[in-house]
Amino acid sequence: MLAQPNLNLMQTLTFILLQSTGAPEIITILIVFGIAIVIFLVIRSLMLWYWKVDVVLNNQEAQTSLLQKQNNLIQEQNELLKLFIANRLAKETAGSNDEALPT
Repeated sequence: MLAQPNLNLMQTLTFILLQSTGAPEIITILIVFGIAIVIFLVIRSLMLWYWKVDVVLNNQEAQTSLLQKQNNLIQEQNELLKLFIANRLAKETAGSNDEALPT
């Protein structure tokens, strides 16, 4: 028969990890990781400021809003044009039955 280990793999790895690193080393690793994140965020904000990403984003949002308004106006114009054409055709067909309308 095969020998059954008393601890499963995760417990064994956790035990080995805790034995190999002391508490001060883990705290040091966490502090270094935290400092790295802060440095990353500071550099990121500087890069965004330098390349004016916020200004570009605001301009894109304004363009999107204007394009949506323009789209709505074009749709309204197309609907009015369809109504005008339908009315014009209706008048021409009604006028052709009676007499030709002067143009």
